[in-house]
Amino acid sequence: MNKDIRLATSFKGHRKRKRLRRFLGDRSDSYLIDLWLTVAMDCPEGVLPGWDQMDIADACGWEGDPEELVSALIESSWLEKDSDGNYIIHDWCEHQGWACNAKSRSEAASKNILLRWVLRETKKENIPDVKKWFKSEYAYQKGHTTNDILSYYESYTNGNTPSPSPLPLPLPSPKDNNADSDESASRSSKKIYTTKSGKKLTGKRLETFNQFWSAFDYKHGKAPAADSWLKIPSLTEAMVKEIIAAAKIEASRRPALIKTGGSPKWAQGWLTERRWEDEAYYEDLKIIPMKKTMVYEVTDGS
Repeated sequence: MNKDIRLATSFKGHRKRKRLRRFLGDRSDSYLIDLWLTVAMDCPEGVLPGWDQMDIADACGWEGDPEELVSALIESSWLEKDSDGNYIIHDWCEHQGWACNAKSRSEAASKNILLRWVLRETKKENIPDVKKWFKSEYAYQKGHTTNDILSYYESYTNGNTPSPSPLPLPLPSPKDNNADSDESASRSSKKIYTTKSGKKLTGKRLETFNQFWSAFDYKHGKAPAADSWLKIPSLTEAMVKEIIAAAKIEASRRPALIKTGGSPKWAQGWLTERRWEDEAYYEDLKIIPMKKTMVYEVTDGS
């Protein structure tokens, strides 16, 4: 179980903190921190499956209308919904990496303990084939459970040699493809953009990145900018709209900056530094504080 969370020094003057205080009053900080602490203990990956507005109100220690609280958290961008309709904490894994990875650390520790045990036992029995099999499986296919490994080891020691779980098959090389097949046509028509680090940008991420790239309108360093786009977690439709709106403002201001001898910001740095959250854009965006009587619906993209 997580025993703490991280709180960045930038939280003190963050615009979203100020906005939430306008909605919920002076105790807004304690509501937010109580929510974070509860999530760190109960939902360490930042996703709140099955939670409704009342659950969030209880986690925050809020005694008013739960709908008012949740609307304020969403409007100030502390809370979102994912494509499955679950509430999620905005950028949780980016800011709370230790808490977010608690489950994977626990699983890795369990597998390491199992690995050491199996290798020790097979060494005692002088069964090098099991050792060789286990190493290859552990390296390439980490989906095994404890029961899988123990069952295989028990069968082997009883004189049986079951086949290990199949490794993922590689995709056919281009020379093996049938260019006339429907499958080949489908693969070739799928839009993919390779980032500077070699990662693949596809689907909704690629679509929204292209929208941003067009809005930012400074054609320098597209591949590293795509890497920065991939690193934005929980990219909702609302966030995409906010980023694109700020990017258009940045593009409109750029000619004046260049004219005065300034150096424009490249898209990679602009995204990495989360510049769309700068208060300098908000006057142009004409953002108006939410009225407490209003209810906001958020539709997220995948």
